[in-house]
Amino acid sequence: MKSLKYTENLTYVIRQIIKRSPLFLWDYFRESLLFDLVNGTNTHLRIPKSESNSLPNTSEFDDGLLYVASFTSVILETLSTVEEFLGDKFTSAQFIDFGCGKGKALLTYALKYNGKHTHSCIGIEYDKSLCEIAQKNLANLALNSKNAMVVCASATDFGKYISSHLLIAYIYNSFQGKTFRTTLDELSNYPHLLIYVDPVEAGILSEYGYEILDKRKGKYNADTWLVAANPKVLNII
Repeated sequence: MKSLKYTENLTYVIRQIIKRSPLFLWDYFRESLLFDLVNGTNTHLRIPKSESNSLPNTSEFDDGLLYVASFTSVILETLSTVEEFLGDKFTSAQFIDFGCGKGKALLTYALKYNGKHTHSCIGIEYDKSLCEIAQKNLANLALNSKNAMVVCASATDFGKYISSHLLIAYIYNSFQGKTFRTTLDELSNYPHLLIYVDPVEAGILSEYGYEILDKRKGKYNADTWLVAANPKVLNII
């Protein structure tokens, strides 16, 4: 099974090189594979939705998409924007990665801000097999629950697991439709900044009163993103 996944991912990379350019191979190495080589983690392989170890025929499953690791530079660049905006409130904000998959964004945040944040950063993922991989990645980096944790649950239930009223919400197009709207409904109760990578449903953010602070149209879906502030956080900054 593992060799089949590697073969499928290699096929994907080859197709992308043919479709785009050989530069994609360098981007894939620098942004995805290098992180795992340096840290001894497992985040870069894509996981199709068909292999999801979650309950089918549910709204979360229907709205969920395949797992793809975030680009390292995108995580760091968007976090830099958030840190600049929040200023001295940044360390008291809790980072939560919705649909964290194998935990790439969670791991990157925890490594960069280890010991500087007041609240443990959280990854929330509904796929049990991906949760297990993310938890192993945390263990490999000796990150305990005071630094970072992964919970296997629906993104819409995140309120059960947070400890701060000020949030940094990270979403890499993990889900769409009703699940996305329900998550935004719940998030609207908290002051927060939203990092939205591959923002397919960015059009509905105006309905929630978000103000776009920064955005980028990249070469790929993976490096196209926006950072937005909701009305509650605008009132406290």
